[in-house]
Amino acid sequence: MSSPLPAPDLARLPAVTEALAARAAEHDRDASFPAEGFVLAYEAGLLTATVAARHGGPGAGLADTVRILRALGAGDPGVALVTAMTLFTHAAEARTPGWPPAAYAALLDASAIGPALVNALRVEPELGSPVRGGLPATTARRDGDHWLLTGRKIYSTGAVGLSRMLVFARTDEDPVRVGSFIVRAGSPGLTVEPTWDHVGLRASRSDDVVLDSVPVPAGDVIALDEAGDIPGARPDPETGAWNALGLTALYLGVAGAARDWLIHFLHERVPTAL
Repeated sequence: MSSPLPAPDLARLPAVTEALAARAAEHDRDASFPAEGFVLAYEAGLLTATVAARHGGPGAGLADTVRILRALGAGDPGVALVTAMTLFTHAAEARTPGWPPAAYAALLDASAIGPALVNALRVEPELGSPVRGGLPATTARRDGDHWLLTGRKIYSTGAVGLSRMLVFARTDEDPVRVGSFIVRAGSPGLTVEPTWDHVGLRASRSDDVVLDSVPVPAGDVIALDEAGDIPGARPDPETGAWNALGLTALYLGVAGAARDWLIHFLHERVPTAL
């Protein structure tokens, strides 16, 4: 990456929250992706807050991440949830490097010029979440200097706006290996099916992602290894703490905004009978 990423401007959080809230109801009603909300988060340095200092990032920790996600959750939970996935991805790479260096450098280059959203696509119709282990149905088949991915992922938060999808898949080898394949937006054979319709979080666009022989460069795979006894499980307690506290902060922001709306309504409403 050619230049350092900006530090998150936490003083701008109240203004970002207010701006997100102004359009949150519209996006939820229309199930439209809040692209302008991610531009606001990007301009405040929030999307890359957890990029490690060794990569030119600010290296924000869990405390700052909690503060960011609570503020975003109070404005638009859809923006907050996709941002959370992006921040968690960079934080995990800061703690335990796993990305191929060239692939991560390319992500950081994209992040330096605009919102570059990332999420791990792990959940499938048959498997559910592999958090306690399980082989995915999504399969990677080697074809020359590429892998070809075929399968379906559900609950793919932010799918229509992601720059990178980290697709949990199995190989067709013997023995089977599993890993996260780095799929770029717009790849041939990649389709997002609009299946998500959950009130309050429609803007997160957690739709299905269908992969039909999607090509991935052979080296663009994270943690490709033999499946073992519990493939896909996440035993790392630090990752668990980031997920638990970060998402709790996000939903505390949602709850606080709902409380404030109700208080305002109760104070301002005048029944016509009075």
